[in-house]
Amino acid sequence: MLLDDVPDGTEVALVDHNENQQLMKILNKMRITHVIDHHKFGDLKTSDPIYLRFEPMAFLLTSAILSDTLRFRSPATTTDDRNILEYLIPLAKIDNITSYANSMFEVKSDLKGFSTRQIHLLDYKQYTFNNRTWGIGTGETCIKEKNLTLIPGDMEEKVVRQAFTANVNNHMMISRQFLFVRPYISNQLSVFRNVHISKPLCQSKNRAFTLAKRNKRDKVDSGAFILLIIPVSAFALGCWQVSRRTWKINLIEKLKSRTQAEPISLLENLDILPDLEYYPVHVRGTFDHSREILIQPRSRLDFADFEKQSAARPLVTTGAHVITPFRVANRNFDILVNRGFVPFELRDPSTRRAGQIEDEHEIIGLLRSTDTLNAVWSKNEPENNVWRTRDVAEMAAAIKTAPIFIDEIK
Repeated sequence: MLLDDVPDGTEVALVDHNENQQLMKILNKMRITHVIDHHKFGDLKTSDPIYLRFEPMAFLLTSAILSDTLRFRSPATTTDDRNILEYLIPLAKIDNITSYANSMFEVKSDLKGFSTRQIHLLDYKQYTFNNRTWGIGTGETCIKEKNLTLIPGDMEEKVVRQAFTANVNNHMMISRQFLFVRPYISNQLSVFRNVHISKPLCQSKNRAFTLAKRNKRDKVDSGAFILLIIPVSAFALGCWQVSRRTWKINLIEKLKSRTQAEPISLLENLDILPDLEYYPVHVRGTFDHSREILIQPRSRLDFADFEKQSAARPLVTTGAHVITPFRVANRNFDILVNRGFVPFELRDPSTRRAGQIEDEHEIIGLLRSTDTLNAVWSKNEPENNVWRTRDVAEMAAAIKTAPIFIDEIK
C-alpha cells in the first residue's frame, strides 16, 4: 500500500531514517510516533512524544545488517557484522539467509508505483558547497537494467523519464534539475545515482537538456565544471569508507587489547590515568554506601538467559547503575566505582543489603572517562540528585570524591 492511500493523521513509524530532508512530504500530514533507527538523531520535530522501545528484534536487526552491508559485499563490512549476524540468524529463525537477502533486496528495489521524481529522490541528502546546495540520491535495484525503461512515470515528466532511460543505457545527461550519473553494477546489484542542484547546469529553450557546444566559439556554462567534482567526490567517499572501516577495526582491537590486559595498580599510575581508559586496575579500600548515586535509566541484555527466554518475554531489563564512593586504603581520597546494574525494584539500598559490603577489600575494574553527550540523553541535575549520564567531574564534585571512575568487574 502506498502512502497516498493512507488517511491524514495516521500513526507512522520511521525506520532507518529520522531527518526532515529524508521524509516524504505526505508524512507532514501523519503522526510520527515511533523511530527505529541506528543513526544519530537529526532535526526531526513531531507533535507527539516519540516512543522508544529497546527490545531484542532479531529479525529486524538481521535485515538491517544485511541491508547496510549489502549481504557482506560492502567494503565497510566488519568481522563484528559477520559474527553478530551468525548469532542472530537462529533467533530470527531464517532457514536460508541468501534466499532471504535476495528477496529483501528485490522488495527494497521494487520501484513500481513510484513516480520518476520519487525514484530519483530515493535516499536523498542535501549538501552545501560554495553557497550552492545540491543533493545526492542513491537507488538500488536487483532487476535487469533493460527493465528499468518500463518504470511508469507521469506524462509531464517525459523528459526526466527519457533522461533516466539514457542513464540506464550508460549515458550521461543533464536536465534543469538533475544530473544523471552513469550507473554501475556491483555483485549483481545495480546502483544508480543522481545529483539534484539548486540551479540549472545549462539553459535550453527547447528543453532538449543536453550539454553540447553549438560551435567551437560557444563557451561552456561554468556550472558544467561540477562534472569534474562528481568523480573526485565519489573517489573521496570511497576512500573515506575504506579508512573508516580500518579505523573501526583498529578501535575494536585496541579495546580488546586494553580490556584483556593484566590489572595494574591504580595508585602507581595516578599521573597517567587519563591515558589508561579501559585498562583494568586494582585498588584496595572500603565502600561508603551512604553516598551512593544512581545513573538511570539503563538497560541490560541478559545474554546468558537466551535459551531460557521465550519469544514473548523480552530479554531486556530496565534499571540503573549504582555508583558508590570508594575510600582508598591508607589514602585520604575517594574514587567513584560503578558497582553494576540493578533493576528498578532494587534501586532502594534497603532492598539489597546483601550486596552492601562494609569490610575493606580489593576490587578490579576498568578505568572510564566522561560519556559523550548526544541528542537522546538529557543533562544531569546534580542539585536534584538526578543522573542520566556518566560525567566524572560533575559526579566527583557533587559527592566530594576524586575525579576517578572505574567500572567494577571483580
